[in-house]
Amino acid sequence: MGWDRLKIRAPEFTHGRWLNSSALSIADLVRRGPVLADFWDYTCINCLRTLPYLIEWHERYAPHGLTIVGGHAPEFEFAHDPEAVATAIDRLGIEYPVFLDNNFTTWSAYSNRTWPAKYLIDTSRIIRYTHVGEGRYGETERAIQTLLREQQPDVDLLEPLQPLRPTDVPGAVCYPTTPELHAGYAHGRLGNPEGWFEGAPGRYSAVLPAEREEGRLYFEGEWQAFAEYSLATAEGSKVWVPYRAAEVNAVLRAPGRSAVRVYVTLDGQAGLDYEEAGEDVVVDVELGSYVTVSQPRMYNLVINPDFASHTLGLHTTEPGLEVYSFTFVSCVIPDQTSAEPVS
Repeated sequence: MGWDRLKIRAPEFTHGRWLNSSALSIADLVRRGPVLADFWDYTCINCLRTLPYLIEWHERYAPHGLTIVGGHAPEFEFAHDPEAVATAIDRLGIEYPVFLDNNFTTWSAYSNRTWPAKYLIDTSRIIRYTHVGEGRYGETERAIQTLLREQQPDVDLLEPLQPLRPTDVPGAVCYPTTPELHAGYAHGRLGNPEGWFEGAPGRYSAVLPAEREEGRLYFEGEWQAFAEYSLATAEGSKVWVPYRAAEVNAVLRAPGRSAVRVYVTLDGQAGLDYEEAGEDVVVDVELGSYVTVSQPRMYNLVINPDFASHTLGLHTTEPGLEVYSFTFVSCVIPDQTSAEPVS
């Protein structure tokens, strides 16, 4: 990825509902200046980690003619819901225009393959620069500035943003984490010998901690499996997730309920300490540590002080919790750099 020498004409935004603006077109937008098209999903951890840069670029460069457009392409079925996406846009503080690409029509027109992906389009409607995934934020911002200066040679622009996290520093080397774990039978990796209970709920016996393998989910209690998620069908249901990481996130949903409280534990202890509780976790000296699932979204559950191996536990207090996926975030290996910059 990087600078694109093929001179590909940017496809139009098609068949998408616009959430926070009137309908826009590439043809109209490039008359004002360059366009940065970003394909994303509001439950995607990699997308969410790029948002602080996108939001700042919008604030910095919209006055100079840049338009950022978010094409929301849903990973999960519930993320097709315009109200859910609109709620996420508001919660995340996104002010640039976003359209729903529920059928992946525009995604396919760009021959896109994953989230997040950015396409920088010049005023001739040519894709000049692309980047897939996290990283290379400084390079991307300099590409934006290059296109703005092509249109306005004397424009006064700020220096590119400094890295917002240690993992964003060019050359940073990070520990390898547990890969993303899905909780549905279509793509999930289950460690229970009973296998997936499809079509009807089933009861899982506890698997001893010493027998749990990293990279697999372990259910306990009553669950039913669906293609994208697993549903806790009785109170007291649990899921255990052995992992290697610095942070853990989970995509959770509780349809038909105003909220469901889910208790969060680490390594079988009674609850999390304040130092390791994620942003969405409440630590109560009497109740323990818990997350309140009130919206279908990604919840930040654990922020460990250091990269290490642990076992996350989620314990339901009532039926109705849907568990979709777990994602894991790394941290920088001290005193190591790579020859290939990552941002």
